[in-house]
Formats: sequence, C-alpha cells, structure tokens
Amino acid sequence: METELDTSKNSMQNLSSIFEKLKEAKAKKARIIHEIERTQAHLEKEKQAHGEASEKGNPKKDSKTSSKKKKKWWDEYRSFETSGGLRVVAGKSAKQNDELYAKHLAVEDLFFHADIQGAPTTILKNGKNAADSDLRETAQFGACFSSAWRTGAAAVDVYALEKSQVSKNSPNGGSAGKGAFFLSGERKWFKKTELKLKIGNLDDAPVILPFIHIKKLEKPVELMPGSFEKEEAATKLSAHLSCKKGEILALLPNGGISLSI
Repeated sequence: METELDTSKNSMQNLSSIFEKLKEAKAKKARIIHEIERTQAHLEKEKQAHGEASEKGNPKKDSKTSSKKKKKWWDEYRSFETSGGLRVVAGKSAKQNDELYAKHLAVEDLFFHADIQGAPTTILKNGKNAADSDLRETAQFGACFSSAWRTGAAAVDVYALEKSQVSKNSPNGGSAGKGAFFLSGERKWFKKTELKLKIGNLDDAPVILPFIHIKKLEKPVELMPGSFEKEEAATKLSAHLSCKKGEILALLPNGGISLSI
C-alpha cells in the first residue's frame, strides 16, 4: 500500500493516519474475501442442484451406473438365487467348472452334479445350512443344464457332496482332466430330478429359474426338452418377453426345447 506524508502534520500524526488507512484496507479486504466465498458457495450449490436434476432426467444413465456397481463375480457363470435367498452358480464350460471348484467352492458350500457325463459344476453357497427347497432347486438347475437335456430325457439323478469329498487329485496319484473331479464318500441323492425350467421377466430383464422356484415372473413360460431348436425357441421368447434374442440365447440350455406361449 502506498501513502503520502502530510508535511503539515508531525510524525506521530502521519503514523496514526497510516494505521487508520491500513485498518480500512484490511476491513475492505475481509469484505471482498467474504463476498468471494459467498459467491463460490452459491455457485457450488447451483452446480449440485443442476447435477441432481440432470440425473433425475436421465434414468438410463443412473441405471447403467447402478448396474456397474452391482456387478458380481458370479455374473460370468449361470446363476440364480434360491427361494431361500442362497446363491447358486454353475459353470458354462469345462474351464469354468474347474474355476468354480478352485476359486469359489468353500467349506460351507455344497457341490452338485447330475449323474451323467457332461454336466456343470453347480455350487450352492452356504449349502450346508440350506433348506430342502434350496437343495432341490439347485439340483433341478444343475440337471437342466446337463447333457440329459440334449438327449430329451424327462429326468436325471443328481447328487451333492461337501468340498472335502471333491478333488482334482487321485488318492493313488495322478490328476483329473479338465472339468473332471475325483469324488469320495457318501452322496446325497436327488433321484429322478425333473428337467423343467421357467423363464420370464424380473425387474424388466429376462431370467431363467428352476421350475420349482417360488419366485413369480412376468410373462412366465415353462421350458422342457422338446422339438424347437434353441435358435427358434429364442426367437419366440424374445418376442414374447420384449427383449433381445441374444439375452435369451445366453440363458437357454443346449438342445431342443418345448415351450408354450
């Protein structure tokens, strides 16, 4: 700050005048800073309000963000939640069967497999504490995605084991091939498990569930082994459920399908 000395005043009077001017300058600076901060706060509030309005006006963006946050490890496999709220995960290939065993089969889980060559590793998370309905839903799901569906069978036996009864290594040496396992001990059987699924919309998206599941779907369709080719069935279902054919194809079991719309 520059100031001029008044020659008509003595040094003390000039010094007092300088202090007064300095005091006024500091007060002015404080007022300016206060106004700047108040303006910034107002602009930030306006920005937030505008952002919230934009998000409300663009639900699709919200949906995409939400779906990204909710993506789970089991999304790459076949999966559903049982009527009792337990997670079931099944492999789509021999590679995924091995991955499920190696990475996701825990001590408290149960390992399910249809009693036929060519069936997915199917895991019921926390299966040791599951209700009978959860066990049977898991068995039906695993049965429907086995090779039994392709043969047109009406039913197939399914068994369940604990983690300690499943291994990739033989007690006598050697290891099981890709997607195969060595099994031991007594099995829990689900004899003549019916090959039957249901497909429909849930929260505006197509889902497939074991037929005995209690969940009610929108526009439900019963599925069993039958004469429609998978592609043809997917075309009919995509039109009925108003969704993309590719979404349906990803859900359906391999083999002929019977459905009534």
